[in-house]
Amino acid sequence: MLESQRLCLNYDETGSVVYDGCPDSANARILIDRGLVGSYDQAMRPAACFTPLEDWCHLPAHGPRATLFLHRRLTPSGKTRLVAVETEGFPKIRVTVLEPGGLLFPPRVCPQGDAATQPDENSSAYRLLDGASAFRDGPRFLGGTADPVDRSHFTLPLVVRNRLVQIDGWLLDSETVKLDFNLSEVHKALAGPGHGS
Repeated sequence: MLESQRLCLNYDETGSVVYDGCPDSANARILIDRGLVGSYDQAMRPAACFTPLEDWCHLPAHGPRATLFLHRRLTPSGKTRLVAVETEGFPKIRVTVLEPGGLLFPPRVCPQGDAATQPDENSSAYRLLDGASAFRDGPRFLGGTADPVDRSHFTLPLVVRNRLVQIDGWLLDSETVKLDFNLSEVHKALAGPGHGS
């Protein structure tokens, strides 16, 4: 288990497609060919493709979701935590924060760090992000990036209608994660080329 934990703390898929909401794309075809299909629509076509992370499956709190970000982050007060950001279907994003284990104790999910899916399904943010799923060239996540300067910060690159939108996340001292969905950029991407420029 410690080897799996080490791999998770140092995991890096920066720039790789890890979730593709467009089953006809070349990226989705590669994931399908590798057997990494997440879900199907009513016609049994792949509706979303993602890459599972086998090593993460050995740690607690994992479910059948696409791993968007998995890496070591530090709280502002300097505590090391493993942050996992996953989706089982856009726009539902789930964040889990774990305290790494050691020789005498296993990793544990931080009590406040097993967050409910974000954003809240009743929020305007959720409705706006859900609108991105309606397009045939559905949203695509690239592997998240750990910020080398601010070690509490990470980014999740999201491609909406061929426009890159960055979701920012910060690990807090409360062992929870704050996500900023940059909704103005999502809105511009959904509006199409030339809107708001």
